[in-house]
Amino acid sequence: MLREQVISLLAPGLALPADVEPTAPLRRHVLRGHVPPGTTVSGAAALWVHWGGPPPRAIDICAPWTHRLKSRHSTWPLLWHHTQRPQNADPSDRADVHDSDAASWIESVPRAIVDALRWSPDLGDGLTLAYTGLQHGVSADEVGDELTLLSPQDRTSARARHAWASVLEAYASTHC
Repeated sequence: MLREQVISLLAPGLALPADVEPTAPLRRHVLRGHVPPGTTVSGAAALWVHWGGPPPRAIDICAPWTHRLKSRHSTWPLLWHHTQRPQNADPSDRADVHDSDAASWIESVPRAIVDALRWSPDLGDGLTLAYTGLQHGVSADEVGDELTLLSPQDRTSARARHAWASVLEAYASTHC
């Protein structure tokens, strides 16, 4: 059915009729079942919820250092990350997927861009997502502010800073 384009892939093991447009609330609803309480989603998965496109290969799950990471069965690969940055929401105050356009358990676009640059197994994917963010009108200053929240001891912070500088340079050279 996929080959004949009767259905389109929404997420691992989940498809929609080809003529149904997956909306942000639908993408949030699909993702919610994979997100443990007290954690947030960032990186490519958060950007997928915000913008759509092909589903991410894995879900980046963020938890505070004090949160004990527990194994969770999911049909979607989960990549666990401890973070020292403030979470978007108090785990006891989770927004239901129907409450608003911006669920509290999904990180903001600027933060998700930084995390995609930090954690994408293929840096090219992270660079593409960051460039797409600029095309969607994401403020370079907002992303820069998120970069300043990274600890200098975090090994991924240098990767994110250099990658973001490359994205800004490429964007400037094509939009001047």
